[in-house]
Amino acid sequence: MIHPGQTLIASVTGTTSLSWNFRVALEASKGVARKMKYAVALLSLLSNAVAQDQAQPSVVHLDPPHLATEVDATTTTLTVTFDQDMDTRSYSFCGGGPSFPRTKRGGWKDKRNCVLEVTLQPDHDYVMQLNCRSSKNFRSSTGAAATPTPWIFSTKPLNNLDEDEQRALNHRALRQIKELLPHGYSYYERVKIDWADLFDRNEKAILEARSARGFAVAMGAALAPARDLHLYLRYRNRVVATSQSEKDTLFRYGLLGKYLGEIKQPSQGLVTARTKDGIGYLLIATWTATLDAAKVEEALAQLQSSKSLIVDVRPNRGGDELIAQQVAAWFVDGTKTYAKHVLRTGEDSFGPIQERRVTGNKTGRRFTKPVTVLMSQANTSSNEAFLLMMRQAKKATLVGQRSHGSSGNPKSHELANGVQIFIPRWKALRADGSCFEGEGITPDIHVASNPEQLETRDPVLEKALSLLRTEEKGSKKRLP
Repeated sequence: MIHPGQTLIASVTGTTSLSWNFRVALEASKGVARKMKYAVALLSLLSNAVAQDQAQPSVVHLDPPHLATEVDATTTTLTVTFDQDMDTRSYSFCGGGPSFPRTKRGGWKDKRNCVLEVTLQPDHDYVMQLNCRSSKNFRSSTGAAATPTPWIFSTKPLNNLDEDEQRALNHRALRQIKELLPHGYSYYERVKIDWADLFDRNEKAILEARSARGFAVAMGAALAPARDLHLYLRYRNRVVATSQSEKDTLFRYGLLGKYLGEIKQPSQGLVTARTKDGIGYLLIATWTATLDAAKVEEALAQLQSSKSLIVDVRPNRGGDELIAQQVAAWFVDGTKTYAKHVLRTGEDSFGPIQERRVTGNKTGRRFTKPVTVLMSQANTSSNEAFLLMMRQAKKATLVGQRSHGSSGNPKSHELANGVQIFIPRWKALRADGSCFEGEGITPDIHVASNPEQLETRDPVLEKALSLLRTEEKGSKKRLP
């Protein structure tokens, strides 16, 4: 029996691991009398090794389709179809909470089709994933785990407007967006888009959407060529992105213990530690309201006695820039201009350049020793502003990869059909006045890293520790 809302649905799977077969092969090799057993065990080992190289199974069909917006709430079965024969002893539907469908039971219809029996609610968003980091029980008959695949869909409301009424609302909303973008979208000219052609090609799908949620999804797909994370739509509680960052943060929490001492987590999104030789470590994973700013202040005060400090913001994708300023104030001396911006004021006009400044704390709430800031390709928005703040700190060195390059200060606009569209209104500039949208912030020291390396080691953290230890040795040599 499957219980509603459980985090993971999976039957028990039984597989033979490669390491077990290898031990069998070694044992079978002992003694001339066991040569035949050795050959059999070795053949099994090689067979499993080949299985590991088999192509990952992929989803070829979902019913209802991914991102469907008008699913009938009376639907009782969800079906996933794979491109090859699967191990029918196991499966993984990942998810939980109110966005996960109430489930009755699941099972395999045949070797390629798995069915989940559900009870759906009208006017509801559902989010799940087939296989995930913690469970990969959708496997091929040869043992290869299926590629993790998102599955999102929405049910239509009970009181759907008739076709003509919905189309009229969609038409008014589309006209609003066509007027808003050239007058209010700060990056309207950044990517060379023929906007008239873009809307012509997508008009049919946009106007024929049978619900406001369907309109949002169709419009989100239409605006994808803008490649802008801060241009998005929302209907009720569902955000519809026009672009998504698929970039890996190149950070793995599980590797911290390999380099640091006792790891503490004072609050959500905050981690502290100190190496045996006295280097402090502070991870800030977000600048959103989920971060307890008071706890960050306490952590910085406790880390003041460290001989140097690592501030790790690799998984941080932004949030409230004012919170970021409070942290940067521990490292900056005096008042510094760290960024600038210009607001769009019309179709062909922008307002004056405005400066954004950070002011350092007074003595007692300062860290004046060497600091390395760990950054990644996934850093966006207010976290890129934080990187620019830290560039103003005399003893801070930015280490890692170039950031994503996305900051827009979006403004919400209500559309005729109840959908909201969020449109970036400023061009984000570096302190020298150059725009970094689509370019990102360049680290002082670039460190190559990839997911494969991060299975065993963290090149960026290693580089930061090496820099701080080398700097410490150099300062000791300079002493009289």
